[in-house]
Amino acid sequence: MSLSTSGRTWEDASSPVAVRVARRFEAAWRRSKGRRPEPDDFLPPESLDRPGARLALLRADIGLRWEIGEKVHVEWYRDRYPDLGDETLVALIYEEFCLREEEQDTPDPAEYTTRFPEVEARLRRVFDIHGLVGSGQTTTTHAPSCPEIPYPEAGQTIAGFHLVEELGRGAFARVFLAEERQLADRPVALKVARSGSREPQTLARLQHTHIVPVHSTRTDPATGLHLLCMPYFGRVTLATLLADPEVKSARTGAELVEALDRLGTEKAPSGRSNGRVALARRSYALAIAWWGGRMAEALEHAHERGVLHRDVKPSNVLVTGDGMPMLLDFNLARETVSDDPDSAASTLGGTLDYMAPEHLEALADGLGRHVDARSDIYGLGVLLYESLMGERPFTTPKGARSAAELLLLAAEERRAGTPSLRSTHPEVPAAFEAVVRRCLAPDPDDRYATAGELAADLQAVADDRPLKYAREPLPSRAVRWTRRNRRALAMVTPILVALAVVVAILLKVQSDRAHRGLEIEHWVKEGEASAREKDFRTAATKFETARRLAEGRPYFVSLFKKAREGAVLAQQTGDIRENADKLFREAEPLRFRLTLFLGDLEVASQRLQATLKPFYVLKNPDYTTLADLELLDKNRRDRLHNEVNDLLFLWVTALARDGSGDRNRLREATALCDKVLGFASPNSPWPKGPWKALRRILTERLGEPVRPGDQDATASTADSPLTCFQWGYIHELEGRRSQALDWFRRAAWNEENNYWYHYYLAYLAGLSGFSEEALRHYGSAVSLKEDSPWARLGRGQHHREQGALAMALTDLKKAETLFETLQRERKEHEEGLELRLTHLALGFVLQRKGDLTGARAEYDRLIAANPDDNPGRAARLNRATLDAADGAVTKARASYDSLVASDPDDRSARRGRALLALRAGEAGAAEADFSDLVRRPQGRNDQDLANRALTRLLLGRPEEAEADAREANRLNPSPGHTRLWTRTLLALGRVEELPIDRPDELARLPLGGSALRADLRKGADRLALVAAGSGTAALKASLTRALLLAAVRDPAAEREANHAIALAPLSPQVYLVRGRVRRWLGVPRGAVSDADHGLELDRDDVRLLELRGRARIEAGSPRAGLADLDRAIQLGAGQSPRGARAEALLALGDPRGALRAWTDALNDDPEDPHAYFGRAKAYLQLRQPDLALTELEQASGWAGDQPGLNLALTLTSVRCLPGRPNQTPRVLALVRRAWTTNSFARP
Repeated sequence: MSLSTSGRTWEDASSPVAVRVARRFEAAWRRSKGRRPEPDDFLPPESLDRPGARLALLRADIGLRWEIGEKVHVEWYRDRYPDLGDETLVALIYEEFCLREEEQDTPDPAEYTTRFPEVEARLRRVFDIHGLVGSGQTTTTHAPSCPEIPYPEAGQTIAGFHLVEELGRGAFARVFLAEERQLADRPVALKVARSGSREPQTLARLQHTHIVPVHSTRTDPATGLHLLCMPYFGRVTLATLLADPEVKSARTGAELVEALDRLGTEKAPSGRSNGRVALARRSYALAIAWWGGRMAEALEHAHERGVLHRDVKPSNVLVTGDGMPMLLDFNLARETVSDDPDSAASTLGGTLDYMAPEHLEALADGLGRHVDARSDIYGLGVLLYESLMGERPFTTPKGARSAAELLLLAAEERRAGTPSLRSTHPEVPAAFEAVVRRCLAPDPDDRYATAGELAADLQAVADDRPLKYAREPLPSRAVRWTRRNRRALAMVTPILVALAVVVAILLKVQSDRAHRGLEIEHWVKEGEASAREKDFRTAATKFETARRLAEGRPYFVSLFKKAREGAVLAQQTGDIRENADKLFREAEPLRFRLTLFLGDLEVASQRLQATLKPFYVLKNPDYTTLADLELLDKNRRDRLHNEVNDLLFLWVTALARDGSGDRNRLREATALCDKVLGFASPNSPWPKGPWKALRRILTERLGEPVRPGDQDATASTADSPLTCFQWGYIHELEGRRSQALDWFRRAAWNEENNYWYHYYLAYLAGLSGFSEEALRHYGSAVSLKEDSPWARLGRGQHHREQGALAMALTDLKKAETLFETLQRERKEHEEGLELRLTHLALGFVLQRKGDLTGARAEYDRLIAANPDDNPGRAARLNRATLDAADGAVTKARASYDSLVASDPDDRSARRGRALLALRAGEAGAAEADFSDLVRRPQGRNDQDLANRALTRLLLGRPEEAEADAREANRLNPSPGHTRLWTRTLLALGRVEELPIDRPDELARLPLGGSALRADLRKGADRLALVAAGSGTAALKASLTRALLLAAVRDPAAEREANHAIALAPLSPQVYLVRGRVRRWLGVPRGAVSDADHGLELDRDDVRLLELRGRARIEAGSPRAGLADLDRAIQLGAGQSPRGARAEALLALGDPRGALRAWTDALNDDPEDPHAYFGRAKAYLQLRQPDLALTELEQASGWAGDQPGLNLALTLTSVRCLPGRPNQTPRVLALVRRAWTTNSFARP
């Protein structure tokens, strides 16, 4: 198949019409928010343009879909567009193949020939040429059609040859140094191939000094492998020599001989050899010419016998120990005369970098008619160029084009001409350059007609004689003639001698001057072109080359100045751009460090100062006026100003936020505000408002008077996105989080493509409890910067906090991979703090998922690397928690002790040790630690007071416990603190003061079990005498007594409630209490009746509406119950009805609504086990057992001594197991915890 034929549609897809419609389609696609545009709607009206345009549109469509993660495949397009032709189908298949390669996938061409057998032949051709263009390796278009036979290994014996070592391998065979057993173990080179070739027959016809001959050929009967036995002349190839560092700088042929001795493992031949002598007495360039002559003679010998080599390159030239070159590898050779042009085309191959333009075009067209002996001459020319210059004359084309287009592009580059040799290597003789240029002539007719002609000219170069076939420059010929005819000239008169010399010198000087002038102008133009293309490093190198060539020559003064100025300007521009790009790269990690998410502020400050140093930001009075900044393009310059502004703002904010109270730091931050406000001007990108507000905060914290004007700095909705973001930071710094969120939202809305705005908004929204908003903006940040590990880390931590452990694990694993990649790119040997934090988060997620082995592995890894930094200490703390859960109390206590000893201010470690002591029944030790935490508070210490209250209650000191519980409840009147305070009042017998009036809440007070039941009964007994009377006191005592009795499920509670109703039959309160008692005792219909009576007396009593709603749900009427609860909420019932509302929604088949309602309930009371249990049931309905199990674990931690609830948790956890046996240890741990936990346990 001809690729030029199949590539017609590809070419049309690059036409102006096709490109224009594809761009319109892409723009429409990116603007669309819902339904994607249809490619066929953009087809041009002209029928001739439609095939190429459709391909361009479909390629754009598949690329855009892959870009957003929608990995559609070609079958999708074939099903959707059944009229796709074979050419378009092959082009789309190749597009999918390239997209997979761009994503670091390694697609197998065989997969596609299996998927699309109808175009198998075309696909093979495309993939063969893709491999050739992509790798530059030797190839043919043959594909193996039979199972591969394994190659033998060194040390084995095959067909009478003992394989000593492998010398090399290629596309077709492997070559071994072998010993031929039948001939006294003589050393030979044995070529082993899976399939036969014409190489043995070819070599048998070629008997030449510089072609490696063949001893014998055979097929191994045991394996079917084909063996070609050749004499062993060593292992050094020309490619080996050219790769040697010392050869790269060689100046003489003697150095080549030395390299040959050094690289060869065989002893150098004793005595003098013609080859070594010929090399040693010549310069490096003439030695290469001598070798080239020998190779040309070998090619001439082959060509005369009708054989083309077709793969002439350095690795196919063996250099023997006596310095003789020998052609190798005639595996690709074919006869020049063939009756089968298709066969010739099918065997086209070789190495791309050494192919003649007609060879490349033949490969693209699939026709071999135009490839003849002159293509071998071209390949030898490339070899000579590479040997002289150290590089090949042409590059391998790359890009998103068809394989045929890339081959044709390579051919076009060769037809454009050959780069100059002497411009950069003037030591190369002009005659040699003329020979190489003729070899590399784009038109075969302009090359040497035969390899024999080339051999003659190369020998002439080697012997410093005139060329016979190539045209040598006149000055070079004159100089040679003068040098070779010195004796004849000496006999001529002195005047003629002088005249001849003068003429020769003048001619040479004129020639050199003209040549040098052209070279200087060439390099100046090249530098200008590179500068226009923004490649300033290359431009500087080219200008510097021009400057060196012009230096010290008065004829080129103007060119010298132009080149020098160009070099300086390009160097400065390249430097400033590289520094700016480096700052852009460093900005992201610096932001995370400066926002105090992680790390040491001092280290972050040092890194920031090092990043800003090239721009003199902190040393120049106004860096924005630096002349060098004008060398940046406008986009870079504007971004640089914004980045510097943002980073400096975050730095000053971090200094202001630093809790150390270091006045020097505050003064440093104030001075920086002054400096930045000096930058700011009405037309600058440095808004003054946020900086003045920041300076005001700093001066207030220093206790100094506020500067005039700072107090009046106010925000405006017309501010830029950056300024809005900074105002958000100001509000957050002053504790106004709600206003801060509004400004961050405004910044993200006004600049929706700013990754950082979305990230920080997500972070703060998550802290503020806006989970859905946080996830939405985390998603935006990830989509805007998919390779950012910080966005993945932030979203993973948020998923973890929300209990979405599977999603958290996915994000954290991706963040781990990205951080490791970043670390490798920066060549950092130790794990960075961000990566360590990722491992810590992974450990916590695995711990929550029940993979305790994986969690321990993550923690142990962190501890082994550095046990004393923040992640290391956190890992030790979590490891201790795991040990305590496993019953290894001694080990856990030792870990806590070690953490506290190394840092007595480590509150988490001290709190962990206290809770461990509490669980172990060591209340005295726990109280000591809790007291230490209370004495040294950091912020609101209500939880430490609550923990100490619980401990003192256990120690039998209820008065002290009540004081702590009351203070904790004052600081944070949460439901949990209210229950604890109620418990202490109950223990003191102060039942008249109980703040809780619901039996279900009384039943779940801390320190439950028999002790709680005893205190409840004591309280009820204490009130019995008062309740038996009459009046208000009796009514209040009777109501409280009914609640206390109901909490222990005593039927007498209802009688007590009846007594209260008898005392005040017109009070809604008495019906509320009896209804609550009846509901708790399992009589929901009676509770509904009481609620009805109460609502007749007060129709808007939200407590009665909530009671009736709860009772109706339990009585089997969830819809009616939901209506009551919604009305109660509408009338201001607060968060109390949320849990019951969730139960109704779940009963009505709305698990997602139930989840939201239970989440609202948990926001109010995060210690409610019933809410966690409800979320678990909702997740089970949504078929998310992993999340359900997480919620059950939370519920178990707060259930305490509630046997009914613990039984329900156990049974529900078993429902999470089907199809998930790996979760069995997690379920068993939950069951063990549910039935062994103390009533004061925490999750």
